[in-house]
Amino acid sequence: MTVNNDRNYFKSHHEYHMFLHPEYPNTDSGIGLASDPEEAKTSLNNVWLADWKFFTSDETLSSPNVNGEFQELKLDKKIIGKIYRENAIRSFKIDAAPAISGH
Repeated sequence: MTVNNDRNYFKSHHEYHMFLHPEYPNTDSGIGLASDPEEAKTSLNNVWLADWKFFTSDETLSSPNVNGEFQELKLDKKIIGKIYRENAIRSFKIDAAPAISGH
């Protein structure tokens, strides 16, 4: 799934496909973060909440940026744990205790 404006643009501009340009920053670089720390905190929290809802709920959604409706994922708790806990431990090199079963 991708938004229509991205799909249409990159369909016509193959030279901008990022996999062709390893010299450019990737999405982990923090591009686009607000310069005001409080604004950045609020923005990141809103994105996190929207992502959490998308991963854990099962509502049908629509957006003018996506063709047709799409379903939230309602992922299993083990998958949510991997997305949020295990990936954070690996990405930030955190020395963490093992996850408690069922959480």
